[in-house]
Amino acid sequence: MAEHPVLALLPGEPPGKISTINAGVISFEATLIYPPGGEMPEGLGVEELYLPGAKLYRLRLSYDEPGMCRLSCEIRALRTDHLAAALDLVLRRVTEHAALAEAVLETRAVRLASPVAPPAILLERLARLLWEAGHRVSFGPSWEPLPAGIVISVGSRGLHAGSLRGPSAW
Repeated sequence: MAEHPVLALLPGEPPGKISTINAGVISFEATLIYPPGGEMPEGLGVEELYLPGAKLYRLRLSYDEPGMCRLSCEIRALRTDHLAAALDLVLRRVTEHAALAEAVLETRAVRLASPVAPPAILLERLARLLWEAGHRVSFGPSWEPLPAGIVISVGSRGLHAGSLRGPSAW
């Protein structure tokens, strides 16, 4: 472990909220090409899926060309098994839709980030530093993924640059 780990500031999380786990992310894309002259059904039903332990982000359906539908989304989960199960459910729904509509289906799934849980010692050290600097501290999971190589994060919503500074011991 690095002597001074890099800390990610999460503008979407409340200030001082230390993430006990950050979500993993899979980017999913699907293109469906429907038979010529056939009726193109509305929607794929993905937005209605129940994904235990996972959430869909940035869901986008587009019909840029006649007879073609494109879907793109991010699947996020706090556990690797939930991430895999959610991808499976989304893929099954899209495949089922394509089969019933007799559409050609092309898919792409790329894992952008794995779920990350920082070591307890880092959580404790960061909490102590924030508290000693006069900041309110809370803990909880975050649906925001971390960049590769970063293992700990804290919320910074509404704070200006430098307001989370404390002792230089971090």
